Amino acid sequence: MSKPSDDSFLPRTEVWQGEQEIFNKGQEELASVKECYDSIVDKNGPSIMFNNEFVIKAYTDIINRGCRIRLITEISANNISYCKKLSELLDLRHFDGVKGNLGIVDGIRYGATARAEEKKFPTEYIYSTVKSFVEQQQYFFDMLWNKSTPTEIRIKEIEEGIKPNVLETITDPFEIKNVYLNLVKSATNEIMLIIPTVNAMRRHTDIGTFQILNEITSGYRIINENIKVRMLVSEINDHDLVVQQQLERIPNTLLTFSISSSPIELRRIETDATTKSTVIIIDKKESLVIEIKDDTKNTFADSVGFATYSNSRPTVLSYVSIFESFWKQADLVKKLSLRSFRKILFILQRMSLKIQFNPYLV
Repeated sequence: MSKPSDDSFLPRTEVWQGEQEIFNKGQEELASVKECYDSIVDKNGPSIMFNNEFVIKAYTDIINRGCRIRLITEISANNISYCKKLSELLDLRHFDGVKGNLGIVDGIRYGATARAEEKKFPTEYIYSTVKSFVEQQQYFFDMLWNKSTPTEIRIKEIEEGIKPNVLETITDPFEIKNVYLNLVKSATNEIMLIIPTVNAMRRHTDIGTFQILNEITSGYRIINENIKVRMLVSEINDHDLVVQQQLERIPNTLLTFSISSSPIELRRIETDATTKSTVIIIDKKESLVIEIKDDTKNTFADSVGFATYSNSRPTVLSYVSIFESFWKQADLVKKLSLRSFRKILFILQRMSLKIQFNPYLV
């Protein structure tokens, strides 16, 4: 097989047409690899490659020459068998939703085609040796390679049904609301929820958070009879008229969450101006932290800034630890308050003051 002549490396951009031209020139390019061949293909690419014996032979020749092949694709349940076999030959990594197909030879020659159909060879190919353009594409490939998932990890996720670790920032307030409510609905074992301000409680009422909590823990619609809900909410000043008006808009069921017969436990925490995030943890497997950008706003969408979603175990467990610390602190404060009240009462009684202790005042 002939290799490209020296003048073929002069800066140029051209379009190859038809399967035969693309195949012939593509074979020449692969035969000329001296150091590295980098490639990105969509989810249909692995089947096309593996079902083309000439491509596999060309890849084998590149490896045998001591060169490296790096390939990025979307590894899915549909193409996992092809990806397993390709990974035995070259360096393969996974990236969700990757589109298009491109190849870079030795960082100096670039080729790309539109999305291909499964097991079908492309019919149009763009080729370029323009230095600035190829360097730009090489930078794009390297950045994607560093962010992609190793093959063995992705295959394990698919075969064992493991949900891939995600740490995602969400900026659209309507998407934040949808993700938040869907998380509440998806709970099967436990919900941990921190609502830092009274205004935030009112907004949660408006978007239906408490209604959903009532539904998943009520006798009318039990998703999981063992589900447990624990909530930490802002300390409410009963003498504040504005707060009282807001409190009236919160369902009565919220105010009875702390009774022993309810599967929903409620504890109050003191918050300050620096506490500006709603935190929810689902089944100790997923977390969502929602920044409150402006607590004076009436609607959920207007009040939030950005949110961070994660199903990474270390990240989620760190929020679980924070929640448990606040939960224990709230319990301790309540016990100390009761103890202090009883001590004062005892002193007053020793002073012969006729005061009766009413535990319901605490």
